[in-house]
Amino acid sequence: MLGLHEEFQSLAAMLSATAQKLPQKIAVIFQDEITSYSQLEIMSNQVANALKNMGIVLGNKVALYCINSPWFVAAYYGILKTGATVVPINLLLNINEIEYILLNSESKALIYFDVFEQNVISVKDQLPHLKNLIVVGQATELEAQLITDIIANEDSAFSAAEVNQKKHVASIIYTSGTTGKPKGAMLTHHNLLHNVNSILQSIDLQDSDIFFTVLPMFHSFGSTVGMNTPIAGGATIVAVPRFMPEEVGKMIYETQSTIFMGVPSMYTIFANIPESRKPDFSSLRICFSGGAALPVEVMKRFEMKYNVPICEGDGPTECSPVTSINPIYGKRKPGSIGKVIPDVQMKIVDQDGNEMSTGKIGEIVVRGENVMKG
Repeated sequence: MLGLHEEFQSLAAMLSATAQKLPQKIAVIFQDEITSYSQLEIMSNQVANALKNMGIVLGNKVALYCINSPWFVAAYYGILKTGATVVPINLLLNINEIEYILLNSESKALIYFDVFEQNVISVKDQLPHLKNLIVVGQATELEAQLITDIIANEDSAFSAAEVNQKKHVASIIYTSGTTGKPKGAMLTHHNLLHNVNSILQSIDLQDSDIFFTVLPMFHSFGSTVGMNTPIAGGATIVAVPRFMPEEVGKMIYETQSTIFMGVPSMYTIFANIPESRKPDFSSLRICFSGGAALPVEVMKRFEMKYNVPICEGDGPTECSPVTSINPIYGKRKPGSIGKVIPDVQMKIVDQDGNEMSTGKIGEIVVRGENVMKG
């Protein structure tokens, strides 16, 4: 069986193939809206046409400053279809940080959610490269093209740009370094397709799976595991803009989600909920935890309360990001980052780069096709 990186030249081709195979399958659930794969494909084509009309071409950068929603997914893939690079903007950044990323990436267009318009107004005049704006919602003070107008008027077909899978960068995700300003991790189509392929081999994705994606899609974990992976497998995404425990618990039950991805603080909250207010997680078959170490005691209490296993994983943005995960079947090791995923190599070395023996403490080094271009 061919790997995704062998079957598809780009992430955009991957979405198109899923839409052709499963046109009526639900791709995204967002509040009361349902978007099928055929609709998602058309929406992304329309975004691509709008960007092309703005002059966006292969190799340009387009920033994406949006909440988890079908609009984020359509914009992400629409940008990729033009051959441009997606520059996701962390919604929690301050104005100076946003300005730095837009300036450093030389983004030529910005797709933003209307709630953040004042931040865009604050930085726009300092950004000579930023020529075009698309708004999800309503623009009040800026000359921005409404995404609703794009969906209403643009052609539903688009011929995606041909990209060099290993050369062309699909996404630049800015991550805080140990020193200085944030640095952009340049992830190629090859990096991301390879990582999704390895994840699919590790999680036993099923046709009926419904991914509950409350982790932000602007983050590497959210975009790779919570968006690109379900799209690769033809699964459904429940796109949730923010974590509100009671609402999340209710939505998991209402959507009958089967896979939940969270960070330790989320699992701590659910583990501490009184029995009288405990949500119904009976539809979940697996939970994944990343971003930080999950306390073993929290894992045990959560699993005892909900009878759903949590598999911890690990990986930095620079690795697309997943490098290891506890197996979903068989023995899991609480407090561990699990086993290396397929097609990734990992070892622990000392400060001179020498491999350490078992039981010794050192630094993790990783090698694989998922490791960033630069």
